[in-house]
This record gives sequence, structure tokens and C-alpha cells, in this order.
Amino acid sequence: MTQKSLLWVLERINHGHYKAQWLQAWEKNKQELSETMTDCLYYFTLFPMDFEIPARRLVNLWVAEGLVKQNNHQTAEDIAEKCLEDLRDCNTIQVVALKSSVKIKTCHLPCTLREIILRDSERTSRSQYSGTHLERHFAYRFDDHGLDANSANVFSKKGIPLSVFFFDKREGSKPGEHVEKILSTGIASEQFKDIRVLDLERIFRPQLPQTLCNLTHITYLSLRWTYLEEFPPFIGKLLNLETLDLKHTCIRVLPSSIWKLKKLKILYLNHKYRSKLEGKLRGNYQENLHTLWGVFMYGDSPLLRDLHRLKDLKKLKLAFQLTQTEKETLAEKIVQLNQLHSLRLRSVNETGDPEELMLNNMSKLENLSSFQFGKLEDKLHMSRLPQNLTDLTLSKSKLSHDPMPKLQSLPKLKSLCFYAESYTGKSMVCTTGSFPQLQVLRFWNLKDLQEWDVKEGAMPSLTEFEARSCGNLAVPTGLKHLKTLRLIKLHKMSKPFMRDILNPKKMLLDDVEIDY
Repeated sequence: MTQKSLLWVLERINHGHYKAQWLQAWEKNKQELSETMTDCLYYFTLFPMDFEIPARRLVNLWVAEGLVKQNNHQTAEDIAEKCLEDLRDCNTIQVVALKSSVKIKTCHLPCTLREIILRDSERTSRSQYSGTHLERHFAYRFDDHGLDANSANVFSKKGIPLSVFFFDKREGSKPGEHVEKILSTGIASEQFKDIRVLDLERIFRPQLPQTLCNLTHITYLSLRWTYLEEFPPFIGKLLNLETLDLKHTCIRVLPSSIWKLKKLKILYLNHKYRSKLEGKLRGNYQENLHTLWGVFMYGDSPLLRDLHRLKDLKKLKLAFQLTQTEKETLAEKIVQLNQLHSLRLRSVNETGDPEELMLNNMSKLENLSSFQFGKLEDKLHMSRLPQNLTDLTLSKSKLSHDPMPKLQSLPKLKSLCFYAESYTGKSMVCTTGSFPQLQVLRFWNLKDLQEWDVKEGAMPSLTEFEARSCGNLAVPTGLKHLKTLRLIKLHKMSKPFMRDILNPKKMLLDDVEIDY
């Protein structure tokens, strides 16, 4: 769904035009929802009305809350992602944005459906979670005038919460001060003694009391987008912690105490601030940690030596400043991580400019489906890439030779993205029969690209094409060969390009929506 379409839909909902449709969808599907889906749907009501929720946040919270559990065939995270897709397919949630892999990026619960769900929850015990469990979740919501009227009753609750959330739109120091007061009071009174989930995402620099170390049951702590500048020392004492989210903070160093958290499974950091891990790996880390996202590595980092010990690592995002010899060592370690599903690599110098990557033969990483990398040597060696890739992104790779003839040999590729300076040549050619499963293609900031030649029979499954800031690109006449194309997204393209692509007589794109 395009942004324009979404705004139109939301506007109609707010005027009541779609109440009947949402009610009809709910009445049709509510009896068919599994208990897990029902519990996960009610979880949306903890968030403020019309709140745009990242899928990543929902998935991690559902797992932390125990709403979904792994089985013999799938991880809890995989099951949670499938549950979110099922809720979408049942028309019970609304997708706001998609990832390049076509998976859900953000979504929300329409306000009309929210009202219906909350009303029904008062009449029935259909969901155990909507009763007893929902009562044990405290959501403090603040707006420009202070505490949101809809959440004022949270202060009157006398129960023992399992989860505490803060939502605050205000700027300045007030949000951080309120967090400290509420947490300090709750901890001192032992009302918060059983907390397992503490979510402070987007609370500006919350003031965190040292007594948080007493909340020994916490398994999930999110400080994402808080812009905290120092690592809170009490975190090293939360020995049951499984998810720690420090992305979009200003924390540069994580002390060696982080390795005391032997149950940690998911760790998000901020590589833009060159967040680095100190100390040596301890205990059974190789058995638990499966997501390490956003770490920065220097040559003296113990992680360079021990990375291969993280045998269960499935998601790795790594930026680094290393010598050539150290890059070779890192490349050797990465190919030993046989469970990797998603990998992002970027090599930089001390000023942050891209440096060349060193890639060993990665063809044996059979589980790797998503790969994003930065600057390479001029030639792209396809023999080094896994054949099971479905999502490939190039960023600042500075390739000068057309990569399409080589990339088309990846038989399962569904999403292909060329970001800034990934390709410096003037032309690309997609030949007949190439990219049989490709659904999404994106060109961003390819300033030198002038021609994209699409042969008849190329990309027979492509549904979405996006171009941004490709000032010299001409509209390919071969677009008419893309019979499955349904959406073209354009941003900051040249006037000649826009004139030609909007000419219906010239383009013959009757069934294609153009979003610009």
C-alpha cells in the first residue's frame, strides 16, 4: 500500500465510512482465530491508538511474553512472524510499510477495530490473555498535557504487573523524569517485583534508578531510540535477560559485564556510534545468542577472535575498521557460522568512508537468505555467494561492471536493492529469462546510471520497482514487458523521466500504480 493510499484509508476510517467493513471482517474471522492469534491481536491494544508499530518490536515482545513458543520445526521468532502475517491476511491489522524483502515492516490496529475488540473483550473470555494477562500489563501513555486520559487508571492499579510500557510524545527532560519516578516508586513498593518486560522505546534519555538491578525476572529490556549516552551498569546484574535493545542510543562501549548475561539471545547495538563489545566471551554464549545486530569491531576486539564460537548465530550486522590481515581473519570466522540467516557487512576507515570487504567462499552458508554488503573489489564473484539467497542488498559497493548477468544466476532471489554508490556504471541489462522469482527491484542514488535495458521475458514475477535520485536514468522502454508489474515508486527523479513515465500513450502501463 502506498503512503497516499494509506492516508486516504485512514481518513475514511476516521469519518466512519469503513466501520461497517471492519466490523464485518471482525465478525467473520474472530471465531476462526487461533488462541495464539487472538492473544497477539489483543496485544495491539496496549499501544496508543493508531500507533505505528515495527514488526520487529511486536515479534520480540510476543516471544518475550510467551505468547508464541518454538516447536521442533520453527523458532519462536519464525512463528511470531507467521502469526503477524496471518493477522494481516485476516484483515485484522493494517500494514503501513513493507521491507525490501516484502515482509511487514510496520503495522497498526485501526482505531475502529480497536474499539470493537476492546468492547468484545468486556463481554467474553474468548482470550485468556485479554482477561487476567492483560491486567498484568501497565502502559503509561503521556501526551503534550501529561498523562493520557486513556491510561490514567494505570496508577490506580494495585496488581503486580508482568510488563511495563512507556509511551511519551513530549520533548525535553520531563519524559525521563517521569520514568524515574514511576520506576522508583514501583520498585520500592515491590509492585514491580515480577516484571519480565520493560519497554522504554523512544523515551528521550530516561533516568533509570540503580534499583532496577532488583528486577531480577526481567527477560526483555528495550532502550531503543532513547539516546542514552552511557551503558547502565545495573544491566550486567539482570542475569535472566534474553533481549537487550540498545539501537539508536549514543552508547559507545559495552563493558565486559555484558558477557555475564549467559541467557542473552538478542542484542541490538548502534554501529553508527561505533558501539563495541569489551571483554572475552564467557560460558555458553555460543548456545544462546542468535541475534547480534549493530556491533562495531576494531582489530583489538576480542570478538574478532571469538566470533566463530557463536555457533547458533542467525542474524549478524557488523561494521568494522580492520587491517587487511584482520579482514582475512574475520572472513574466515564468518564462513564458520553455519546457522546464519541474515548478514550485513560494512568495512570503513577511521573517517567512516567505505573500505573494501574481504569475502571468503560463502557458498556453504546454505541457511543464508538475506545478505547486505558494502564496498567490494571491482569484480563480483558469484561463486562466493550462497545460492539460497532471497534478499540481496548492495550499498556503496562501487561496482563498475554490470552486475546483472552474474546476479541473475541466483535462482531464488526475490528482492534486489542497489543503494547509494553500489553501481557506478552507465547501463544495466536484464536478459530474457533472468531473475525468475524476483518480486522487488530498487535503484537508489545511482547517479551514473543512464540506461536500464529490460528484455522481453526478463523478471517474469516482478511486482514492484522503485527508483530514487537516479538523475540520469532514462525510462526503459522494456517496462512494457513486465506483465506482473503493479507498483512503481519514484522519488527525486528528473523531469524528462517523470514526463515520459507519466505519458500513458508512450508507456502503456494501464494496470500499474505510479507513486511519486
